[in-house]
Amino acid sequence: MKDSLTKQNLATRYTFDRPITSPIPKVLNTFTGIKYVFNDPLRFHNVYEMSGLGDGYGFILAFDEAAK
Repeated sequence: MKDSLTKQNLATRYTFDRPITSPIPKVLNTFTGIKYVFNDPLRFHNVYEMSGLGDGYGFILAFDEAAK
């Protein structure tokens, strides 16, 4: 594949490093665990940052700012 992309002058657009394994996610299935994570936004960051619309709102039902 690398040889073919090099001949087409496209090899610089790609990386040929092998992928790494992602860590196994920890599933929270108790109210206590979920409450603990939601009450510590500095340690557990929100994966849905700003909505991208510039309106200051988060994604779906969550806000990005703990005060909201």
